[in-house]
Amino acid sequence: MGIVWDLGVATFSEFKEKVLNVSSQLFGPQTEGGDQPSGRGFRSVQPLGLLARPADPDKDSQGRISKAAGLLYGFIGNRSFGIPTTDPRAVDKIPPCRKGGTNLHSTGTKVSFVNIDGEDGSVVIYVPYDHNASGVPQKSMAIAINVGTAGQENIQVRHGSGAAITMLSGGKSPVIINNRQDNARIIVDDDGIKLNGNLTTNGGQVSGDVTSAQPLALYPDLATCIGQIIAALTTIAGAAGSVVPPITIPTALPKPATKASGS
Repeated sequence: MGIVWDLGVATFSEFKEKVLNVSSQLFGPQTEGGDQPSGRGFRSVQPLGLLARPADPDKDSQGRISKAAGLLYGFIGNRSFGIPTTDPRAVDKIPPCRKGGTNLHSTGTKVSFVNIDGEDGSVVIYVPYDHNASGVPQKSMAIAINVGTAGQENIQVRHGSGAAITMLSGGKSPVIINNRQDNARIIVDDDGIKLNGNLTTNGGQVSGDVTSAQPLALYPDLATCIGQIIAALTTIAGAAGSVVPPITIPTALPKPATKASGS
């Protein structure tokens, strides 16, 4: 027995015993209230590993459906099946696919997507948020894996606040982590690690080889100790008269210098 398919719109969806059922608008005869077609539930049939649930339709001031996802439905005997199709409300919120590409996207009021480029294989995950009263997103988060240009392949993780992690190729192949104002950065490249911005360290720190590292004295303690040594040597030198002291006694202990960079 064959199956006859027809195309309608998805009017409602629900799970019954863990099975997704989608109701469709069947274009039947008009009623006294105008064009108010009947509806019927169809068991959703979708590709292996994918389950998408249509959003409820938009309606006009008269309560009639104005925009909705499509539903391809058909019958085998007394059994009915439905295949949800494109929702026109989401089409203008996703990038067009290049030849061979795939776009996996949500179809609700707030559309996010995963776009796989069909020509170079690059992948973009895009999640908008902070929508205004008109439904327009003011911020977005994204993960982009770009391989379209040889020698410039990169991975970027971007937060809507402006913070980011970027991994670049070519040159010294740096990995860059920046804050939302981009005035503090950690750069790890072939030359080592570079820090830009104010630095606060809490807890212990080991510099150099872990097994052979030696403890460092803090400046206030070191200054106190050296001051006491200087005072003692000064006393000894004064008592010795013409005897030359064993070391040259500095008049003041300088603090470690810091060097500012304009980069």
